[in-house]
Amino acid sequence: MPTGSSTSPRRTSRRAASRGSRSPRPTSFRRTRSRRWSQAEEFAEKDRERAEVIQARNAAESLAYEAERVLTDAKDKIGPDEATAIREKAKALRELVEKKDASAQEIRTGTEELTKALHAVAQKLYQSAGPGGSGGPAEAPPTAGASETPPPGGTGPVDADYKVVDSGDNNGEKGTP
Repeated sequence: MPTGSSTSPRRTSRRAASRGSRSPRPTSFRRTRSRRWSQAEEFAEKDRERAEVIQARNAAESLAYEAERVLTDAKDKIGPDEATAIREKAKALRELVEKKDASAQEIRTGTEELTKALHAVAQKLYQSAGPGGSGGPAEAPPTAGASETPPPGGTGPVDADYKVVDSGDNNGEKGTP
C-alpha cells in the first residue's frame, strides 16, 4: 500500500482522533443563540406593525387609483363638486401614503373617508342608471311566472322542449355516430 494514499492507517487514525476529541458547542454559542431568540421576539412586534403599515399603504394606493379611474370613466355623470371632493381626498390620501412616518391608523382613516365619498357617488350613479335614467327607484324584476313578449323581428332566445332520439345503430358503442 502506498504511503501517501488517503486510506493509509496513519491518516485514518488522525481523522478518528480529531472527531473524537471534539467538544460540544461552547457556552458562548448557546448564549448567542438565546440572545438571537430574544431579539427575534423583541422585533416581532415591530415587524407586525410594519406589515400593517405596508398593507394599509397598498390598500390606500389601490383605492386612490380606483377613485381616479371612476372619475375619468364617469366624468359626465358626476357633478363637479363631487369630483373635486373626491380628487382632494385622493390627493390627501396619496400624500399621507408618501409620508414616511404615517401610521397604519392614519392611512386607514384617510382610506375610509375616500371610500365613503366613492360610495356616495356610486350610489348616485347606480340610481341614475335605472330604467330611462330617471334617477328614481328601479322597477321590480318580472316574476318567474310572467310571460315575456318576444322582441320585435322574432329574433332572440326561444324556449322549446326537445327530445333526444337514439337511432340504436351503434350497437351500444359510445361516442361514434
